Amino acid sequence: MMAAGLPAVVCWSVANALGAQGERGVAPALRYLDDPDLALFACAALGRTRSLAAIDPLAGALDGEKRAMVREAAAEALGMIHDARAAEALARHLDDAEPGVRRNAALSLHSMGARGVAAVAPHLSRGGVAATQAAYVMALSGGVPEACGPALVALLTVGDAMTWAATALEKTPGGVALAAGRVSEWLALVEGGEGAWAAAAAWSLAWLARRRPAGFDDGQVERLVRALASRDGYVRARVSEAAVALAPRGLDAVRALARGDDAAARGGAVEALAQRAEAEPGLTEVFAEALADEGCAVWAAHALERIGPSARAAVERAGARHGGEAAVRARRLLERWG
Repeated sequence: MMAAGLPAVVCWSVANALGAQGERGVAPALRYLDDPDLALFACAALGRTRSLAAIDPLAGALDGEKRAMVREAAAEALGMIHDARAAEALARHLDDAEPGVRRNAALSLHSMGARGVAAVAPHLSRGGVAATQAAYVMALSGGVPEACGPALVALLTVGDAMTWAATALEKTPGGVALAAGRVSEWLALVEGGEGAWAAAAAWSLAWLARRRPAGFDDGQVERLVRALASRDGYVRARVSEAAVALAPRGLDAVRALARGDDAAARGGAVEALAQRAEAEPGLTEVFAEALADEGCAVWAAHALERIGPSARAAVERAGARHGGEAAVRARRLLERWG
């Protein structure tokens, strides 16, 4: 028996004891589920019983209008009962208005393994928070059914969901290959330059280029390189990551942009070239001049540091010619070289 006013440590001890009784502990725990002071402990007890008889009462507590803390406890408790009905009850709350309930529902579904994945699969196409949470559960799972691939690919241009969707696709049979079918669509979004859509598409292109460079044909590589001229700094950064991953294809075109007159394209090209594993000594002058460009000065300094003291003369000339921040950056490089 539990009574209001008992210390929490006592209530938790009783909840653990009832849970240890298995199905026999369900009825005693249910007596306290509607008690405003003890409902949280009752949820814990019911979950610990691991009994199928506890699913409906816990689902009712989760669906109802109880305090957020109690509903969170119900979501956590349902995760202890690895049954499809418990998983379905949790999946209904992937977009719950209470953040704590959403979190516990997702974590509980993750703990259920394949049952949890099966329960969230229909929610991938719902959009909004539910789809993001469903992708999150799949990203944490050990494996994702192949049938979920198309819905996950569709989430790769949805800002809140795309990182989880990408991780989940890597655990989906044929998932990354399936994403390759969207390259032209993503390139069109980047070329269109429409804010969040362009940013998400650029991120997805960089992710796919790292995971499956063969997913880009030569024409798509050319379009990607041209997108280094984007006026959006985030888009340009993600496109440069993709260009690095696709090298040596497109590399000559990137080098040409680095020497060109278009400031945005030059910045994107410098950023891409600076990320390559091999330094580009033939571009020493280009990197040195970029020390005066706020958009890519950090990358230029990174590349020059890797090229080493052989770039000293070019760095000295650029610092003297441009002054200001360029001179400061040049001086720092020179000091490192001694």
